[in-house]
Amino acid sequence: FRTRKKLSIIVPEVKDLVKGDFDVVDIATNGNRFVFCATIEDDDTGLQDIYDLNISSGKYKRITTGKGTATSVAVADDGAVAYIGHRDGKKPWAAAKLMFPEMSKGIEIAKSASSSVGSDLFIGPAESLVYDKGSFYMIGQDGGSSALYGYLKKATKLTGEKINIRSFDIKDGKLAYVYTSPAKPSVVVFGKELDLNPATKGIVPKEMKVNGQDAWLMPARGKAKGTVVCVHGGPHTAYGYTYSIEFNFLANNSYNVLFGNPRGSSGYGEKFAAQCVGDWGGKDFKDILDFMDAAVARHKVEENFAITGGSYGGYMTNAAIVQTTRFKAAIAERCVSNLMSMCGTSDIGFWFNAIESGVNDPWSESGMRTLLEMSPVTKAKNATTPTLFIHGEEDYRCPIEQSEQMFSALKLNGTETVLARYPGDSHEHARHGVPRNMLDRLQRKLEWLDQHMAGAARSGRSKKK
Repeated sequence: FRTRKKLSIIVPEVKDLVKGDFDVVDIATNGNRFVFCATIEDDDTGLQDIYDLNISSGKYKRITTGKGTATSVAVADDGAVAYIGHRDGKKPWAAAKLMFPEMSKGIEIAKSASSSVGSDLFIGPAESLVYDKGSFYMIGQDGGSSALYGYLKKATKLTGEKINIRSFDIKDGKLAYVYTSPAKPSVVVFGKELDLNPATKGIVPKEMKVNGQDAWLMPARGKAKGTVVCVHGGPHTAYGYTYSIEFNFLANNSYNVLFGNPRGSSGYGEKFAAQCVGDWGGKDFKDILDFMDAAVARHKVEENFAITGGSYGGYMTNAAIVQTTRFKAAIAERCVSNLMSMCGTSDIGFWFNAIESGVNDPWSESGMRTLLEMSPVTKAKNATTPTLFIHGEEDYRCPIEQSEQMFSALKLNGTETVLARYPGDSHEHARHGVPRNMLDRLQRKLEWLDQHMAGAARSGRSKKK
């Protein structure tokens, strides 16, 4: 059973204004004009439009054209409507813009008028659009950073470098926001800064440019047991200047943490984001290997690596172990292993895997062949790396059968493997999971790394392949 999001008003009793077999995503008003975003026209794919709403009659009229996304909307004092999104159709790698539907124009804000820089903090980046005193305000992403922008005839950056904005609001010209940085989980700014976690100080990673791409190495405290390569999800998200609970946990337990933004990541323009489409585990994986080579050459880390990631990062972990024996251990979380079986079984929609794989029809013979060729499970006999799978049993984004398939394939072929199942956890198990499961997950990951990496380089198992 799926709970749909509707729009209601209290006058004084609750009255439903807009409801149906679709989701209302956002609403805005200037007191005279009411508009909302919803998936009415194309709910099967989850694309959104903007609608003008007559509060008295409950009737509404679509004011966007074409197909695309519309995640946040705002109304100016003069009635002008703006939203965050695009009109590029089913295109997960498209950069969001500040859109004015009744003027048929879109304004570029940084590399994207939203932020998908990831973190395991308990709040995600805000996708808000706010109008105040003549200007529209939103978050813009540039590489691994995000900032607040104001727009009045042109976009103006309002906050500093190498941080990420997590939430904001503005009223009567008074701006308040929350940011994170590698050193601090959450800092509130309202005239002055208030550090909500004064006793917490994160390890600041070393920045690297590798073939022009951003990567970072967080050094271990004390003598390093090895280096854990972390791969973000998406694929069209990014790592960057945020505090990471897990990265600091690993570094404080004597592991270097290497992370970066391979081709396909967000925040570097649409062309860069599109480079992994139809090539998951190809150029993007080559970039990850290049990050590793750079860490060895520049920072003298030992050739003793593990790989981990969730969602698309879990896919990449699976793709890595069927392509190389370079990793001493692997941990695939909420992973993808079979792109074919995931079509039609994931809440991300029947089309996402197909379009990301460069396939028009996933049920055609050629489409099935492409999806299976890109699926790590079909090459599982190549894998010899000890691999831990972690999955929430209520994950509807990457159903647990994705881990079950890869785990079974490794197990039946004699590769050391364990599948840890967490009852009650969803795809967000690492960020919003059952608290005892979240603690157990970190400890389980550490134990797996200690079991397979501690002393691996000293024992002679450190040849690169």
